[in-house]
Amino acid sequence: MKILKAAALAAPLVTFSMLAPAQADASTATSAASAPPVCYYDVVHVQPGHYLNVRFGPGLHYRIVARLRYNAKHVPSDCKTHRADHRTWVHLTHPMGWSDGHYLKRVH
Repeated sequence: MKILKAAALAAPLVTFSMLAPAQADASTATSAASAPPVCYYDVVHVQPGHYLNVRFGPGLHYRIVARLRYNAKHVPSDCKTHRADHRTWVHLTHPMGWSDGHYLKRVH
């Protein structure tokens, strides 16, 4: 009995994919194609020496989590917007948060 157990443990483990190579390539291409969109914005209408607030949520009642310089360029976003407080808010990804769209110009 001990010999059979040892022989069973000594068998090599083999892993394989149930997908054919063409199917595996197609699934990789699909995941790359479903990447989230990226939009870029420049800060506008902010006076030199001042900052644009980035908030935790889309509205004035959310706390400020970051600030963007008056001359910030190519600020990344996931292209999401939301209407609140009679404004259109833009969701930014770096820094992460929401800013008033009046002060952002889409450039890419």
